[in-house]
Amino acid sequence: MYEFQHEARKKTKIHNVYIVLFIIASIVNSILILIDGQITRGLFSLLLFLVLLYFGRRKKSWAMLIIKFMVWLHIILLIVFAITIFI
Repeated sequence: MYEFQHEARKKTKIHNVYIVLFIIASIVNSILILIDGQITRGLFSLLLFLVLLYFGRRKKSWAMLIIKFMVWLHIILLIVFAITIFI
């Protein structure tokens, strides 16, 4: 079906937000793994994140599904950590 320009812009903005949140989550995750002293695991994780980011920027559906899952997983974990700290 056809979509209007404002709908296409909205989808593009949402896509870009997911990409930015994924970049932030992957950088934090990789830094925490590297600080822990597991260099090979950290580099493998960073490589996997870069591959997902590459295919996510090309708007592949499977990559966007994984990116959305990872972003929402990190958001849920952040909320759970915040609740446990306050309780």
